[in-house]
Amino acid sequence: MFLWHFLFALIIAVVLAAIFGVGLRRHRWGMYLWLFFILLFLFTWVGGVWVTPFGPAMWGVPFFSFLFAGLLAVLLLAALIPSPRETRRPAGPETREEERQAAIAINAFFWILLIGLIIAIIVAYF
Repeated sequence: MFLWHFLFALIIAVVLAAIFGVGLRRHRWGMYLWLFFILLFLFTWVGGVWVTPFGPAMWGVPFFSFLFAGLLAVLLLAALIPSPRETRRPAGPETREEERQAAIAINAFFWILLIGLIIAIIVAYF
């Protein structure tokens, strides 16, 4: 089951990330699309494993739970992306310090979330 879960999560995450990346091509993605894909893949896998299975089964895996988790994750992550037309504030010393502190907090949150999702996947199989 592990392999099928992995493949379903991977395929759904690739398709949703591709649709999302093309749909929001106004943004300058760079490395952020890979980070988005990793989070989407892990959210899809965790949701598919932990949500009560529903829908038709393919190769013994009810894939609707994976699809539902992936769609929910992509919508939540899409809501967090700022508009490219967002106006920038003048860069003063206070603003730079605030942005640095915000970047540190977001970075810490990303790594804690990533580790938490990996732990949730491991726990689901043991």
